[in-house]
Amino acid sequence: MTYAELDVLSDAVAEGLAVLGVRPGDAVGLQLPNIPEFVVAYFGILKNGAVVVPLNPLLKAREVAYCLGGSRARALITWTQRRPTVGRSSPPRAPTPRPSCSPRAPPACRRARS
Repeated sequence: MTYAELDVLSDAVAEGLAVLGVRPGDAVGLQLPNIPEFVVAYFGILKNGAVVVPLNPLLKAREVAYCLGGSRARALITWTQRRPTVGRSSPPRAPTPRPSCSPRAPPACRRARS
């Protein structure tokens, strides 16, 4: 990846976050392994003016929920079907953390909130 490609891709991440309502100063979780897309997402978050909250990709659902709640993250960039979501045509999917887990949440998350 060239610096020019990094610039274009990170701009796309920043735009995607803005479309999702992430504003400067908001926290954004970043849960990716050491891959090029991590760098793209990291710089995209910074270009948006948001704060990066790095999360270990090996965390369990309840641990991720705890970290996102504690940081008050407004979005999460993570894996989708074993590939990170990065790019203009597909902005990062970033659910807004909620105080309690939804009925469709993984069982570990529902148990942790009980």
